[in-house]
Amino acid sequence: MPPLSASRTLLLEALALLALAAAMAAVVNLSRPVPLPWLGSGLPEAPAASAAMGAAPEAATAPGAPGEAAPAPAAPAVPEVDTAQALALHAAGQARFVDARFAADFALGHIPGALNVAPGLFEDQIAALLEAPDPARPLVLYCSSPTCPMAHELALFLDSMGYEALSVYPGGMAEWTAAGGPVEVAQ
Repeated sequence: MPPLSASRTLLLEALALLALAAAMAAVVNLSRPVPLPWLGSGLPEAPAASAAMGAAPEAATAPGAPGEAAPAPAAPAVPEVDTAQALALHAAGQARFVDARFAADFALGHIPGALNVAPGLFEDQIAALLEAPDPARPLVLYCSSPTCPMAHELALFLDSMGYEALSVYPGGMAEWTAAGGPVEVAQ
């Protein structure tokens, strides 16, 4: 066989790297508590407030036109609390707050007494939750703002592990600080 030209060798190496990158991306995506969709808008949507408050999800409808897919099944609903409820729960000491942001964001400011369980490290840090003084105590999960999906991802992960006393504060630190809630800074 004649030797491959340099450009053909380069093309084969590039295709091999592309295949390896795609395989690694698939493995990482499938290991997430809430995998990202392969096609579509990118991040999964947070559960709707009505579904989170116990309303029955709407039944999936048949595809309308050829090639149109049926809506994806809804993720398990985790109740949500608003800012007033979160402030009241914190003031009364009725729930443990769990910050689902990265450690650097947590260090800059968090809800006082909150436990930090960073994204991507959920499995590694669950032991800290299991060692909590009162595992039956309700957990309120939050992240930075209503557009941040990490609290919902952590809620789905904890729900899959059997935690039942969960709720998500979707307003996160943005709405907490805007409402004048106390903030603790890591030392």
